[in-house]
Amino acid sequence: PGFDRATDSDENVCSSIPYLDIDGDNGEEATGALESARGELAASRYYVENILRSMADSLLVINADMTIGAVNPSLLNLLGYQEDELIGQSPGLIFGEEFSQGAIIENLLLHGSVSGVESSFLTHEGQKITISVSGSMMQDLQGQFQGLVCVAQDITERKRMEEEKLQLHEQLMETSRQLGMAEVATGVLHNVGNVLNSINVSIGVITDLLKNSMVGDVGRISQLLDRHREDLGTYLSQNPKGKQLPHYLEKLSGQLKEEQRVALLELERLREKAGHAQQCVAAQQDLAKLNGMTEQVCVAEVVAEALAVNQKMLQEANVAVIQEFQEVPQLIVDKHQLLQILVDVICNACQAMESAAQRYLVVRIKLVIGPPDSLCVEIQDTGSGIPPDDITKIFGQGYSTKYRGRGLSLHHGALMAKNMGGALRAQSEGMGQGATFFLDLPGNFHFPDL
Repeated sequence: PGFDRATDSDENVCSSIPYLDIDGDNGEEATGALESARGELAASRYYVENILRSMADSLLVINADMTIGAVNPSLLNLLGYQEDELIGQSPGLIFGEEFSQGAIIENLLLHGSVSGVESSFLTHEGQKITISVSGSMMQDLQGQFQGLVCVAQDITERKRMEEEKLQLHEQLMETSRQLGMAEVATGVLHNVGNVLNSINVSIGVITDLLKNSMVGDVGRISQLLDRHREDLGTYLSQNPKGKQLPHYLEKLSGQLKEEQRVALLELERLREKAGHAQQCVAAQQDLAKLNGMTEQVCVAEVVAEALAVNQKMLQEANVAVIQEFQEVPQLIVDKHQLLQILVDVICNACQAMESAAQRYLVVRIKLVIGPPDSLCVEIQDTGSGIPPDDITKIFGQGYSTKYRGRGLSLHHGALMAKNMGGALRAQSEGMGQGATFFLDLPGNFHFPDL
């Protein structure tokens, strides 16, 4: 009953080949034809069985008496059974309660086939595996019920991703309630919402792939082979349609492998998107945990520290640094956040100049007379520039671009600047024209007693 065991004896093989007169002068030729036919039959059987064995999805054939007739290696590997432990057993052994309730069987008998029905397998150890089942009913030439052929795909990972999505949403709502920060909650909802939309797209791709899968053709081929099991060799070697079957199976195998590749690719994308959503939540939580402690700082000294942090990168890139500092009072500000913003912006500017012919970094500190008074740190580079449409997008969570040097840190920098009561903005004349970043800070100046 399994795919690894031949069921035809030599006599059956011979009976499926037209009678050949092996007496007389043509005896040797007839014997050669017989041996050739036997070889073709064996090769065809091996070819078909090899394709069935190589299927990534689990294949299950149920006999007319509702016992397991055949399984493929993928099913055995998935469930941890040996073939002889399943052959002749009730399918309820691996389907569990869902089989005894008859939902899948009723659909198969009523409609003749099912596609993408969610069910579950039970492994040898009793572990539940969520699957998507497609199947067809097999009938003989007289229309009599011969059994069922089912193909099952393990969708445990997809279901896990869906559960993670739900848990992530619940975590998001709980975090926003605990923090009590409407702005942070809005930012997280927006960022994670975009990720969840992408996840839904990937789930849709996988769903469409399963609905339009060619696994149903396996059932039809199985029925065709079953109808010609008495003359399989003759059918495959002499019948016009039968001759096409090996070639079609080869194409079918390639299509099923492509479906598997696409499904695995989308699952990997799902995993990456779920991880990105978790990063969004973690980043916002870290920002919310900043204690906001302020101190009196000399902005020029903080700028010098930021340049020192990036000194090696600036030197290796052969970037000339020009400092234009106005004399400004000390500023009462969160030094840690200010330094982090400046380090990230300078690093981005340096990276943006990797392919520039001239590499200049101009850093300015300006006092902006109000009211209200404020302070501005400008960082200008001669790098790749920014397209006009991307001037605001570069500060978005998860924004990615082919323009080297504008990345995720800009989003965090903008959030920290806003948390300090200021703003981080950019200006550029376009691609190849460089860019200038402005860090605007409120004028919380410290004037020493005279």
